[in-house]
Amino acid sequence: MSDPSSGAAIQRGVSQSQTLSAKPREAGASARSRDRAARGRRVLIIVENLPLPFDRRVWQEARALTAAGYTVSIICPKAPAFEKSFERIDGIDIHRHSLPQEADGLLGYAVEYSCALFMEFVLSAGGQKIWAYRHGTPGGPERYTLRRLPILPALYAPELARYRADPDENPYAEGALFQYHEAWTGPLFGAIAFVVRAMCVDTEPELAEAYGALADAGFPPRATAAFDDLSLVDYRAVSGSIRAALKARDPLQEAAWSRRLVHHFRDLYRNVTALARAGQ
Repeated sequence: MSDPSSGAAIQRGVSQSQTLSAKPREAGASARSRDRAARGRRVLIIVENLPLPFDRRVWQEARALTAAGYTVSIICPKAPAFEKSFERIDGIDIHRHSLPQEADGLLGYAVEYSCALFMEFVLSAGGQKIWAYRHGTPGGPERYTLRRLPILPALYAPELARYRADPDENPYAEGALFQYHEAWTGPLFGAIAFVVRAMCVDTEPELAEAYGALADAGFPPRATAAFDDLSLVDYRAVSGSIRAALKARDPLQEAAWSRRLVHHFRDLYRNVTALARAGQ
């Protein structure tokens, strides 16, 4: 590449002033051309031993690609302070995976590197196709369909639906309909966890039986309505009396609420089962 200040451009019969005046226009056109070429292009960055954005060199590269119009995804290991399995920062999707204990010695490095390669393949498009595609489809498993939903948004493209084992499922589309308001539920995490334990964990056998009966009966309306009845643990109850009982730190109040919820939902699930089996 010639530098106008070096005189090389003048030697080709182009004046220095002409070269300097044309350079901004040429640079702008070149940048616009690169931006157009980058739109719709995807880049996957795999980092074997450091989390992002901790690795600043790779992070700056990823941000530069994003600024140029590329869609960037990163696969990297977890580490202290970088323990989320998925995070989106500055428009960049970061998928983190666990690793065994930090390597020590030749054998340790071999184990760490092998685990990293395996996890990176599982999280890549090729690995996700094996999990999510029907057997015999391009990129899918050869003999058995595993029926796992892919985590990569790109694999939910409409033109790929004919390959996926569950073509009608798209958690990203469903998730877009959900609006989270931290001010509404942020202070209630403890109370919500308490309710979920009583409603779904302590009553798991009755819950599983009820849902199985609903599915077998084709979700009859009366049984389904009963199953969906959460009036005892609506927002007002959770943010009011249940939260107050937990904040009081009184074991008797907490035990009383737990007993009430468990008994209520066990009875509810048993009623759902009876209604569903009666076709109601």
